[in-house]
Amino acid sequence: MGKTKLQPHHTLRFISAGVLVVVLIAIAISFLTRSKRQVKVPEIAAELEEQKIDKKEGLEVRGMKGDKEAFNITADKHYIGEDNLYHLEGNVRISLPNRIEGEDVIIRGEKVIHDSEWSFFWLQGQATVESKDLVMESSVFEYYAKKGVFKSDQMIRFSSGTISGSAQMCDYFLRQKKAELRGEVHLKLLPSLETSVPVEIDTEYFEYNIGKGRGKAEGGVELTHGRSHATAGLLELVLSASREQIKSLFLKERVKISLVDEFREVRSFSDQAALALHGDRCQMEADEILIKGYVESPQVKSLEASGECLFRFISETGSYTQIEGKEIIFDMTKDGSLKNLVVNRDAKISEEDKEKGSPRYIEGQRVQIQGDKKLLLVEGKDTLKARIWSKDSEITAQEISLFLENNNMEANKDTKVIIYPKEKSQDAVGFFSEENPVFITATDMRYSEDHKRFSFSGGTKIWQMKETIKAQEMFLGAETGAIRAWGSVESVLPYRPKGKEEEENVRIESSAMEYNPEKNMIVYREKVKLKARDVVLTAKLLTIVLEKESGDMVNIVARDKVVVKQKTYEGHGDEARFDVKEEIITVVGNPVLIDKDKGRTEGGKLTFFMADGRIVFENKDRERSVTVIKF
Repeated sequence: MGKTKLQPHHTLRFISAGVLVVVLIAIAISFLTRSKRQVKVPEIAAELEEQKIDKKEGLEVRGMKGDKEAFNITADKHYIGEDNLYHLEGNVRISLPNRIEGEDVIIRGEKVIHDSEWSFFWLQGQATVESKDLVMESSVFEYYAKKGVFKSDQMIRFSSGTISGSAQMCDYFLRQKKAELRGEVHLKLLPSLETSVPVEIDTEYFEYNIGKGRGKAEGGVELTHGRSHATAGLLELVLSASREQIKSLFLKERVKISLVDEFREVRSFSDQAALALHGDRCQMEADEILIKGYVESPQVKSLEASGECLFRFISETGSYTQIEGKEIIFDMTKDGSLKNLVVNRDAKISEEDKEKGSPRYIEGQRVQIQGDKKLLLVEGKDTLKARIWSKDSEITAQEISLFLENNNMEANKDTKVIIYPKEKSQDAVGFFSEENPVFITATDMRYSEDHKRFSFSGGTKIWQMKETIKAQEMFLGAETGAIRAWGSVESVLPYRPKGKEEEENVRIESSAMEYNPEKNMIVYREKVKLKARDVVLTAKLLTIVLEKESGDMVNIVARDKVVVKQKTYEGHGDEARFDVKEEIITVVGNPVLIDKDKGRTEGGKLTFFMADGRIVFENKDRERSVTVIKF
């Protein structure tokens, strides 16, 4: 029997609040919050009065609604064309008072055509619409006053402070307070922060309802921010009542997000190095992603992903943390810390640290991190058990709890542990071979990081090949390999007799059992019962000495009320020694041999030869007097 080392559970690294900077997707849309809200052009009614004032430098037309000015038009030239419409040409300027915002909406163009009722305007030649800090430019604008609609079917460009963009066509509905941009829509945000890297959105269609604070982009949505990039089939956003913050952002249809250098400086979920964030690159894939923000701050409140979800966080060295599931939910605190993480349905978390070694994995029906309790919970369902594994060990159960502050762990209901062999190990997991895995089953399991110790309860069994230990409860040292077991202890220990190729087994039962790796010794206590071939040995104490290098049994010593039974014979004494290789049991200390048919015999030493069935009794009074029994 060789030796190998039990590796304690390795905590996986998990992501923190910084991964949610994907909210940058929504920022580029915010220009509509200001610009479209400010374009409040009053409808021009039929009862407007007209006043024409001829001036040398041109023409001025003022429209009045009651005693209030509804519009003011100036131009170099004014005439009625063959189409029976009114034509304004040369430096045309139309002013539409915006009483709510306190700023006029200014329309400019080289040529403007309108009807006699002032219900239709057609702007041509580098036409512009200005309101406050918003400027929209196109070669053509149409304004339908009765419907309250601005339209352009030509390339439109716009800018507002640090925001700019373009589209092939645009409709703006005054009454519904809704804007529609179509055809090669491009939005750009030049942030006022220290960075000059813009956030850009490209799509085929964008619709924004100013009154409700809702926007929707459809048709190949693409977002870029420096080296970061995102794509989706649809994007929807909802603003807060103040229109100053993003209330929610929804991405749908083949959502893919790649973030690069977006959250290098974010705080880890806890101070534990085991929870460090790989912050250089982040890749996200899902059918749908919904992001909700706090109303009073730009911090993300929650992120919900559904469908085939995959989040992957990668460092420059190639280390990564990956989260997969049908549903992934992040809940954040106002200060940006992780409050709760839930991965539902076929949940998987994997991690590989290039500096610390091999990959580690978690899977189950549900995985949850409770930030306030600093607890990681893995739950199984039906045949899909909770599972945590690496190249060193594997743990499965119906439920596994990992306490992130101290790395303690609990596994409940139908617990199974596999300890894989480690190359060139000189440390021991009990007396098991280093060449094969060790298996453990129990109802429940606990792991203490401080004591570096596993504890198992409820029908515990640990085995490797033929070597087996069963007990109601068991302690197992994670680093030393020390074992303590109690409650209906049963052991099966194989040995190979001298000169034979086939193995035999020693079966031992007791109330308690201990393995001391420093002394290479196993001790069984109370109601000890050993079975080997046709021999049964009972005692109150039994000690097994192991060979240091191989872990093989060297000899077995039984003490206190020793009884050896073989067929109809019983040997009694204070002590018995079992040489497993020679298959010889020697009873000393007032030995007595009892034969059910011939009675009781006392002597100096009683020896059972298991190989050929001989029993040799040496008389203590006459050194050469020997009784030999052969059967």
